[in-house]
Amino acid sequence: MPPDQRVRFISYLNPNLALGRDGARAVIRNLNESGLVWIRRDRGPGAFSLLHETDNYGLFWSGKGDPLGLCPFNPDDREHYCTADLLGAGRWPWFALNNHDHSHVADVDHSGTTSGTNVIAWTWYSTAQPEDNQVWRMETL
Repeated sequence: MPPDQRVRFISYLNPNLALGRDGARAVIRNLNESGLVWIRRDRGPGAFSLLHETDNYGLFWSGKGDPLGLCPFNPDDREHYCTADLLGAGRWPWFALNNHDHSHVADVDHSGTTSGTNVIAWTWYSTAQPEDNQVWRMETL
């Protein structure tokens, strides 16, 4: 994968929804809305950062239950790092979007399926039986 690649993250809950932004928060948006394109920047084996395409803000992980945030990108801050852990051949191309130390995954708050729903940091439920609100697909643009 090239060092910087334009991508979009699609929600497993609803293939018409994707990871977008609302001010300083990461949210679910309808695919026809703007602000859904991210720059995936490699950070070493298996790790990457996500920068919002329209500015120099990066996806930022905080505590369990907190919305994933966006803040000025600092390439040295581990809280800007992500990994995409595949769920196995039977679930390809879906994955869990993890923070740098695998303590939290990107989770659609309360399994909401409407545009503007927060994406939060939450504990991973299970690789064998993943919750739909914790599973994503990456689409290159």
